[in-house]
Amino acid sequence: MQENSEDKATIGILLRQAGVISIQELTRAVYLAHKNNLPLGRVFTMLGLIRHRTLLATLLAQNLIRQNLLKPELAQRALKTCHEQGSLLAQTLQDLGWEGDVERNDYSLEEILIDAGILTHKNVEDAMGLAKHLGMPVARVINLQGLASPQLLAAADKAQNLLRQGLIDREQAIVSLNSAIPLLDLIGSTGSIRPAKPFIRLEELLMLAGLITDQDILRLQSQQTNIVESKMFGTQLIGAAINLLSAIANYEMSPIYAARILRLVFERSITLKQAMDQQKKLAQSQGEQMADMDNQPLSLYYLLRLSGLVTAFDLKRLGQLPYHKLDQQTSLEERLIKLGIINKQALDAAKRCHLLYRENFMSMEQAMIILHQWSWTGEGFTRVLEKLQWEDGKRLPTLKALAFRN
Repeated sequence: MQENSEDKATIGILLRQAGVISIQELTRAVYLAHKNNLPLGRVFTMLGLIRHRTLLATLLAQNLIRQNLLKPELAQRALKTCHEQGSLLAQTLQDLGWEGDVERNDYSLEEILIDAGILTHKNVEDAMGLAKHLGMPVARVINLQGLASPQLLAAADKAQNLLRQGLIDREQAIVSLNSAIPLLDLIGSTGSIRPAKPFIRLEELLMLAGLITDQDILRLQSQQTNIVESKMFGTQLIGAAINLLSAIANYEMSPIYAARILRLVFERSITLKQAMDQQKKLAQSQGEQMADMDNQPLSLYYLLRLSGLVTAFDLKRLGQLPYHKLDQQTSLEERLIKLGIINKQALDAAKRCHLLYRENFMSMEQAMIILHQWSWTGEGFTRVLEKLQWEDGKRLPTLKALAFRN
């Protein structure tokens, strides 16, 4: 049950522990981020949970924690103030008695890639500008721009961690990147591949189902035990929860939907299959209120939010966060154009990207980058598509070609 330093430095944990977001909001955002291959921070802003300024403050705090320059508890206090008062992280930390530079970034990933001759200063400047505007990790932008592969960036990230821990020096890191020597070999590791960690935890699912509270988690941590060892629940419920976690990891259902099923298992003392059947009937009889809406493709509105074409300020002009179905976009589009939030050319470009996403020709993240590049460079939409080379080499069809697909 103990969280390691990497867990405490994730932006989701920071915002949750700061009281900025709830467990329901966190798990929903994490699920949507994983399912759609999106940066978690952008999903928070897409859902309207935090402002862009709060996201930037959280990313700065995360970097300071990972350099052991800022304690997570102090970062959480500062982020809560930043969120509530709209203040800057530097001033807030100073008011709390912290002395340091919030922009400090020893052995930055960008510097390592430049020193290794993989990127130029111009590459890095462009990527950092785009990353700051979109609230995305720089490494992710570098990959999406086709400047470095995910494998190379993973190696550079490992180099950064080892440099900050003092386990290797800069020269060793650069030589390793240039010669493709596994960095783990430098410290005598076996280099075994670890399985990916589940992105929703057992205790989080139980909290979503209303079966445990934060106080229960703290009590178990103080006793140095966990949910299973404490025997708070029987084997049937724990088994059902584990199976539901597997279904979430395979994107078969969202965490909220799984929590409803687990609640039925607990309240009615029934099997997982019986609970799933009953939940399915509830969804059919009560409609969208009980349906698994987060397992649907992301809507055009969310693409507009992700790309920055619709901002938090624009939402205030709309009057409220618009609720929309995938087949009912017309009224939203009309409102956006009528209020001057977006013009027809930008809306058409967004609709084209959204169609390519719905047809599985690009990810939502790629669509977000394309729209941003199109709006900032002023180049034609087709030209932007040609300039961006995705790693799978897939040729993107034109909108006209899509229209005549069988």
